[in-house]
Order: sequence, then C-alpha cells, then structure tokens
Amino acid sequence: MKNVVPAVYKAIELVEILAQTPNGMSRNELAEKLGISKTTTYRIINTLCMHKWLEKSDAEYGFYKLSSGLLPIAMNLHEEMIELDTARDIIKNIAEKEHIACKLSIRYGLEQYVLARAEPPGPFITTGKEGYGFTIAEGTSGACLLCWEKTSDLEAIYSACNVTKEVREEFDEYFSQIKKRGFCLRPKIAGWPISAMSAPVYDPNHKVVAAITFILPQGSYDEGIIGPKLISCALQCVHRSSNKKEKINEN
Repeated sequence: MKNVVPAVYKAIELVEILAQTPNGMSRNELAEKLGISKTTTYRIINTLCMHKWLEKSDAEYGFYKLSSGLLPIAMNLHEEMIELDTARDIIKNIAEKEHIACKLSIRYGLEQYVLARAEPPGPFITTGKEGYGFTIAEGTSGACLLCWEKTSDLEAIYSACNVTKEVREEFDEYFSQIKKRGFCLRPKIAGWPISAMSAPVYDPNHKVVAAITFILPQGSYDEGIIGPKLISCALQCVHRSSNKKEKINEN
C-alpha cells in the first residue's frame, strides 16, 4: 500500500479488532489476526497502553482490551451532535427538581460510557461515574443505543457480548416499549430499591447518538408524567440543523 505508515495502519486495525471483542484478546491472538510478528504487536500494544488506549483485561493470561482513554475522543465526536453543556444543565435541573438521578450515555464499539450525570440533593444511589463503561448489551440505556440496529448487526453484537437468552428477551421487550412510547422502563433492578427509565437521543436524521436515563426510587413515580419529561430532555440534548434549540415545556 502506497502512502501508508504500516505500523500506524496496524495499530488502527488492532483498535478496530478490539472494538468488536469486549473480553479482549491475547498478544499472540492479535499478532495472528494482524498478520505481523509478535514483537511488532508487542510494541504496538505497549505504545497504545502508554496512551491509555488499551489496558490488560486479564493480567494472568495477558489479554488486552480497549481502555477508557479513548473516551475523550469519542466524547469529542459526540459533542458535534450533542449539546453537551446544555445536556449537563438539563439533567442537573431535572435531578434537582424531580429528586431523581440522571445520566447521558454514548456507545463506543461494544461498550457504553457515561458521558454526563447528575444526582439529586441528599443521599441517592446511582450507577457509574462519568467515564464509566460497561457492555452495550445491558440495561435500558444499552437497549436505547441498540434499538434501531439491523437484525444481523444486533445478532453479531449479542454473539460478541455473550448475551443470554434472558437478556435477549429483556431487550426485545425494551425495544417494543421504545417503539411504542419513546422510552423503556426497568421497574426493578436486582439488589437495589430503584427503577431505570431510558430514552434514545436522536440526531436530526433520526440516528441514535446517545441515551438519557432517569434513575428513580422504586414505586415513587408516575410513568405518564415522568416518561414525557424524559423524552423532552432527550429532544433538547442534540444540535439542530436549524441552529435553533428546540425548547420543550416541562411544566
């Protein structure tokens, strides 16, 4: 290939491979996939680890996976579509007003990351700090981020994430809720007295770019009231092609 730096090309290829492998891969497996020597693979891995793009997922077996060091890059890309400062203000205000916790999540490969979050005054349990990442195939936020995927792509994601039959059925229910009313609800979260309600955040082309989640004390809310407020928040979080922010009355 002309006008290509081989080491850079292989480093990018390595990142793309790991983006589809949530449990990580060993150095030897990566060398085989890339078609290069183990020594070169080792140097690429070390360089990416120095920049916190990779981390060891299994110290004993030497498996590597993508690290949250890539998150700032993903965040910058999403900031072109999401009014991040506005989103922070929106979820902060709703958290204080409704006494619920809120978070904005984005997808990166086979994982989802918390881009912004807000907590209500006083003690409250929430999930993950900003930058926290976990599998895309989990929770109402994950369902929102995947709700319009093609069936073939969804199957590939399920396979890569080792999704169980129970989780598939749970996601099918979430997808149905999203397509019927614009959000999905998880009434109970094992071990916690809370519920989670999420809605997709769409860009002007109706592409999902994020998910917004309300975390509520179990049994303390009215879906008919909270649901529209959740959708309202989602609508206000993105850049509009007209450059006019669409303001929704939450009162």
